[in-house]
Amino acid sequence: MTRGLAFLLLALIVAAPVPSSAELRDKFTPIRIVGLGPIADPDNYEVVANGAADQYDSRTFLPHTGARSLKEAMDSQDLHMGAELREAIIEGLLGAGIEVVPAETRGATLKLLVAIMPNTTLYSDAALGDDLMPGFMVKLFVTDARSGRFLKTDSIVYGQSRRRADHSLFPDARYRFSSVDALLADPKSAADGFRAGIEKVAQEIVKEFGHSD
Repeated sequence: MTRGLAFLLLALIVAAPVPSSAELRDKFTPIRIVGLGPIADPDNYEVVANGAADQYDSRTFLPHTGARSLKEAMDSQDLHMGAELREAIIEGLLGAGIEVVPAETRGATLKLLVAIMPNTTLYSDAALGDDLMPGFMVKLFVTDARSGRFLKTDSIVYGQSRRRADHSLFPDARYRFSSVDALLADPKSAADGFRAGIEKVAQEIVKEFGHSD
């Protein structure tokens, strides 16, 4: 079982009132130290084309293996989404004046676990318009680091608006491709589309812990 699935099962098993971000800040103010766990890379990168971006008569599905692999293209760009997302979250929290330590470190106020959900990291034309655009889904789980009590879970979707989430973020137009061939012919821009999402998602996560505007 992947980390992402384990975290998802935790969210389904634990039945507890979900406080808002403002309530978390009020209860734990000041949030000085957050324990952040490791974030696993996606299991794969896929292309799903159903509409105008489909070059064939039937549904196009490109898995993470084969000569036309998006995973190979992303590997060529040294894309490591888990590590890069973790670094972006750390940078954002530090910028908000919050120290970040490994998840099991004593002295943290809150513990944050983040998972890039399986089978969500892809380029797809299934959400907005006919172009292929990047997308992935992140789940985060917040616990009281002192008592271990589960506090809340949240979900963030970048790009794939058909997936239900607490927060939806959208890619810039420059990261949309008119066809599968156009996508795979420009792996740098394709990877940049995921990296732009990493920054947006990290900023959204930091809002959970930073001060209200």
